[in-house]
Amino acid sequence: MKHRTTVTAVAAVLLFAACGDSAANTIGTSKSSPSVLPQGDEPVTLDPADFTIDITNPYWPMPPGRRWTYVEREADGTEAMAIIIVTGQTKVLTNGITTRIVRDTLTRNGELVEDTFDYYAQDMDGNLWYFGEETAEFENGKVTTTAGSFEAGIDGALPGIAIPAEPVAGLAYRQEYLRGEAEDNGEVLSTQEMAEVPTGKYRQ
Repeated sequence: MKHRTTVTAVAAVLLFAACGDSAANTIGTSKSSPSVLPQGDEPVTLDPADFTIDITNPYWPMPPGRRWTYVEREADGTEAMAIIIVTGQTKVLTNGITTRIVRDTLTRNGELVEDTFDYYAQDMDGNLWYFGEETAEFENGKVTTTAGSFEAGIDGALPGIAIPAEPVAGLAYRQEYLRGEAEDNGEVLSTQEMAEVPTGKYRQ
């Protein structure tokens, strides 16, 4: 339940499928060619001047201070809670792109399980990119591993798309890539679904 927690919540209306397959395709970010987005393990060249930390993608706007809380109650009574907060902090990556830091904490029955700082930025076309994370997993209040941490541009890690600017059914793209650690891909299945939550039903 890292950054994927929030992507899953967004997908309640913008329905995605995710998998670990590595597919090949041409890379680009133009809204005039929405089907051309980063794929699999193919490299992509990005210009820092084309990115902003002012994230306004309508499917997941990220003004500093915005907060989301997601609760999942399992059959055995365990309660998992993810709290995602858009911070006022930024990070300049090795590729020169300035990213917005989003903190994602996961607890189970009130005990901290994972604490993650995710890196996001939006390109000129409105695509929301994911550039990596600094993450720590906990047990009994102590860090057990930080192995899930990675940054695009270091050790072969590549950035991916968190939310496309113009989602259409059938649109596929890479979400993140670090060989053997993070190889997620996504596909838009539908943009016409109805989402029902305690406050009501919502359509895109």
